[in-house]
Amino acid sequence: MKTRRVYAVFEYWEMLTTSSLLTVKGAPDILIERCTNIVLPDGNVIPLTEAGCNAVKQLKDQWSSEGKRVILLARKILHDEESIAPADPETKMLDEIRSGLTLVGLISIIDPPRPEIPGVVSTLRGAGIRVFMVRLGPGKGTPFFGDHV
Repeated sequence: MKTRRVYAVFEYWEMLTTSSLLTVKGAPDILIERCTNIVLPDGNVIPLTEAGCNAVKQLKDQWSSEGKRVILLARKILHDEESIAPADPETKMLDEIRSGLTLVGLISIIDPPRPEIPGVVSTLRGAGIRVFMVRLGPGKGTPFFGDHV
């Protein structure tokens, strides 16, 4: 089974409650399946329907096809009884991000190849070295420098 690393950061939300805000960023293909709600532009949170999920996936696919790297942002509010214990925060965090996330949004990043890469690849090929692209991206369909060389 192939695993993907999801990065999460804790931010303690100390407004009117002692709840904790768990924020997560990662591959849309992995995290979208873990989201049950979505934050609307006006700040309201509603259930993430199948149609809403498909719209998010379509936007992610569009951006990926334009050569952009796409990252999904999500959150989960942990109340007092669910709070992350300082003794073992990593295990608790990994358990919490498996489900019940609220989709906050998508970010697209233009990550072009460095200008010297095509010349380096040409030099290597001219020297008889075979060049292969290793795909390490956050999502399916994300092109990387090897796709452009």
